[in-house]
Amino acid sequence: MKTPRPTTATLQAFECAARNGSFTRAAIELSVTQGNISRRIRRLEKQLGVMLFNVVKQRVVLTEVGKQYWDEVRRALDQLEHATQRAMACADVGHVITARGAGGAGVPAVDSGRGRSADEPLSRKEHEQRRA
Repeated sequence: MKTPRPTTATLQAFECAARNGSFTRAAIELSVTQGNISRRIRRLEKQLGVMLFNVVKQRVVLTEVGKQYWDEVRRALDQLEHATQRAMACADVGHVITARGAGGAGVPAVDSGRGRSADEPLSRKEHEQRRA
């Protein structure tokens, strides 16, 4: 049986709470309620079978396991952000995404600025003009 994975939103809540040392500050940063953060963390801890935080004088402090997990989660979220930026940068150099029609056939997007199929690569001149 496949191990269920935490959602990206749950991992973001965990990372933010760990970085801020506060569920309340994490909630403010992520524009959700403190209860939402608390529920996500509780569910994550249950899913992992370990405590990630201890409460010390109205602050949340990472456990040793929590510190290790935070380091890995932070790196994973950074990798996702970089991958997303690289994918979005493809639009800047003339790569396109084709839409799938009802029959599943790729329907090339049309680049109205060039008046031809967007699947055709940009010339060096066209690429430079777009970058300007």
